[in-house]
Amino acid sequence: MERSEHGNRSDTNTDYLFQLLCFLKLHTYTRVQRSDG
Repeated sequence: MERSEHGNRSDTNTDYLFQLLCFLKLHTYTRVQRSDG
């Protein structure tokens, strides 16, 4: 049970990291586009 809980926690953390990375990438892309245009 403890092991499963840890795995679930890790999965959630990874999902959060992935979302953050996507947001950061999009934000940077928009910033670069704005700077260029």
